[in-house]
Amino acid sequence: MIVVTAVAILLFLAVTFGDFIAFLTASVIWCILPTLLVTCAMYGRYDMRAFSIGALVPWGVLIGMRFPLNTSILLMTIWLLVMSGVCGAVAMVGRRWLQRDADR
Repeated sequence: MIVVTAVAILLFLAVTFGDFIAFLTASVIWCILPTLLVTCAMYGRYDMRAFSIGALVPWGVLIGMRFPLNTSILLMTIWLLVMSGVCGAVAMVGRRWLQRDADR
């Protein structure tokens, strides 16, 4: 019953304040998340640092491409989240693989 109520409230908010919520979500992802990743890349250790550096790669790609303006901001935000997670995971696995080979 709680889940149904929560979904109903979220649907009401999405219909009423949809554009504002989308703008707020995109702002958090595009502004706050890179700040946290840079901080983790500078002060983190081991897996956290590797993940943060890898997750920053898609931001560099978008800056290098000068952000394709022919796509929607929502599509680019979703792409950025997915690719940041994938690139961060690949960087973390790569660090572990290199560390394992160095320990031999």
